[in-house]
Amino acid sequence: MEKRRKTIEIAAALAPMAWAGLIFAASNSPRGAELPMLVPHFDKLVHAVVYGILSGCIALALVIHTGWSPNRIAWTALILASLYGVTDEFHQYFVPGRSTELLDWVADTTGASWVLLAARTQASWFVSVSQRYSKDQPT
Repeated sequence: MEKRRKTIEIAAALAPMAWAGLIFAASNSPRGAELPMLVPHFDKLVHAVVYGILSGCIALALVIHTGWSPNRIAWTALILASLYGVTDEFHQYFVPGRSTELLDWVADTTGASWVLLAARTQASWFVSVSQRYSKDQPT
C-alpha cells in the first residue's frame, strides 16, 4: 500500500509539470504547422479545455500534497493556471507565426475556472482525497 501511495503522490506532483511542458511544446511550434481552423474561434475552446486540464492537475497535486481547504486549493490552482496562461501568451510573442492574444488568456482562465468550479461543487471529493493523502496519516 505504501508503494502505491508514493506512486500516486509522485504522479500527482509530476502531472501539472508534464502538462505545462506539453502546452509549452505546442505553443512553441510555428502557427503554420497547425491544421486550418474549420470552426471560427475553435482555438478558444481548445485553450479552455487545455487549461481546464492544467488547473485540474494542479488542484489534484495540491489536494494530495497539502492540507489546504477546498477553497484555497481551487483559488491557488486557478491563479497558477491563469498565470501560466499569461506566460504562454508572452512566450508566443517570440515564436514566428504566433501572436499574443488577450482572448486566448481569457479562454485559458475561463477553462481553468470551469473545471475548478465543477470540482469545487464536489467539495466532498476534495475532502476525501485530502484526508486519504494527508501528511498526518500513518503510512
